[in-house]
Amino acid sequence: MQTRESITQDIRAASDIAGVIGQFVSLKPIGQGFRGLCPFHREKTPSFYVRPAEQYFKCFGCGKAGDVFTFIMEHDSVSFPEARQILADRAGIEIKPSSAGGAKPGIGRRDIFRANQWAMDLFRRELLGSAGGPAREYVASRKISEAMAEQFKVGFAPDSYDFLRSRSQQSGVPDDLLLAAGLIKRADDGDYYDTFRHRLIFPIVDPTERIVGFGGRALGGQSAKYINSPETAVFHKSQCLYGMNHARSALKDRERAVLVEGYTDVIMAHQHGFAETVAPLGTSLTEGQSDMLRRYSPCVVVVFDADPAGRKAADRAAEIAMKSHLDVLLAVMPDGTDPCEFLSEKTPADFEELLISAKPALLFKWEITLREHQGGGTPAARLRAVTSFIEFVAFSDVFGSLGDIERGLAIDQLARLVGIRRESVCEQIEEARRRNRPPQVETAGAKSKPARTRPRDALEAAVLDALIVLVCEPGLFDQAKEWFDPRLFIDEQLRRIAEATVVLAGETGEFSVNELIEKLESSDDAARIVDLVEQGRSGGPLEDRLAAAAERMTALSAARESHRAQQQWSSRATDHPASSEEDRDQNLAKLFDRTKEYASAANFAGIRKIKMDTTHY
Repeated sequence: MQTRESITQDIRAASDIAGVIGQFVSLKPIGQGFRGLCPFHREKTPSFYVRPAEQYFKCFGCGKAGDVFTFIMEHDSVSFPEARQILADRAGIEIKPSSAGGAKPGIGRRDIFRANQWAMDLFRRELLGSAGGPAREYVASRKISEAMAEQFKVGFAPDSYDFLRSRSQQSGVPDDLLLAAGLIKRADDGDYYDTFRHRLIFPIVDPTERIVGFGGRALGGQSAKYINSPETAVFHKSQCLYGMNHARSALKDRERAVLVEGYTDVIMAHQHGFAETVAPLGTSLTEGQSDMLRRYSPCVVVVFDADPAGRKAADRAAEIAMKSHLDVLLAVMPDGTDPCEFLSEKTPADFEELLISAKPALLFKWEITLREHQGGGTPAARLRAVTSFIEFVAFSDVFGSLGDIERGLAIDQLARLVGIRRESVCEQIEEARRRNRPPQVETAGAKSKPARTRPRDALEAAVLDALIVLVCEPGLFDQAKEWFDPRLFIDEQLRRIAEATVVLAGETGEFSVNELIEKLESSDDAARIVDLVEQGRSGGPLEDRLAAAAERMTALSAARESHRAQQQWSSRATDHPASSEEDRDQNLAKLFDRTKEYASAANFAGIRKIKMDTTHY
């Protein structure tokens, strides 16, 4: 019988964490695990680790951590049931309604992905059918092969206002779903119409091969040459790159990304062997797209048109890419050509030569600055150019985000470019920054590590040590069940984790870290659990550490009781309400014996010496 727990275990077993995360991050082996740039915050040095043996990840920069379900929850901003469904779809595992775990009704991300797949199949069939003749002619005119059109699933949306909607009614796809997927829009009169009409269709696919949206190229006289899907629950234009699903492996292998402008440029580049080529979606490169590239490759070559608009777009792309700490090179196309045309007329070797001749971003910017100041032909013009260029660098987000070594190398490069001494460059930068210091702004996407509550006292510290051991080795719970009490935690999150640990240990005896994470279904709790595991990895044998925690807790409890007994002793010794002198002496004797017992226990454990005050006895 398929239960919620069993299906979750099947999904986990089929979802190796390194394989899943490797679709989004370029992971490199280190020790018994992998390391890469964190997908949750911007960083220069990799601090994101994946441990396949334990099946969890942790970023030591921002603190994000957890198992494979947690990663999808954080990366896709979804709930645990949605992350579970995403991984089930990836693994080809069907989740029956009875095991869905209380899935909420309504349109979800999975529904939108299925609607997009359904629409892509229709667009593809339409391209290959009798109505797709003009679209096929355009594809052929760009010299795109049938094999590449199939690989990129190029399609055709006919010149009809209800092409998709009429077929959706036949297929049982509701209007609300088409609307949520951005496939149809609502007119002012309340009726619906197709978003894409008389256009060549380019499906936009994420690194995990899910269709998130579409791009459409006009085949008629439409005012907008290119349009994209509107923003939806799964499509965010600023976070997507066209061709990324086909480019991932090449980006890692070649350690270079080639950034072009259009859909057909990407397809033609892949057709000629440049599989590391991607494109933003009709806009300049965004920070989200740049950060995505940085996780796969350290370098990007920006290929742009020679006209002023192309240069402006390349300038903006270079600045954005440098903020992500990418090595940025800029390659200019010959006048009047785009990469698709260039590759259809030239050879792959010619295109590679163009890429090799690309200029570093700072040199490109310096040449633009010189042109803006009459080429620096006079001493005054060159001085203005140098001052303008250095001020640009001094106040750029790029320069401000560099470390000391990188900043020093950048200053050396500046000095060589403008032809003045390094010391003069440093002086001008400092002078410019003193004149007009920009406000401090937190780096986009960066998050501070979550605050961790420190143990309130020695007793909570001891029970925390015990929790660390039990999370790492739940089989030791029998040795602690008589004294381990989650209620000793003042930290609510630790108490919640401790309670789940006790429940799982009582139910199964042995459990994995992933099962503990799954039981709580919270990404914040998952990060804390991984923190506990990381703490457990260092130190001595776990059984010895549990015994030490038990001794400390026994002694601390005894010390507390001894303190209470002494207070009671002192109070009764000075003012005892006993009815007779004999009763008074007996009660005081009992209190004295109890105090000595607790003091002895505390002294035995080496916690502290307790001085007995018997002056009133």
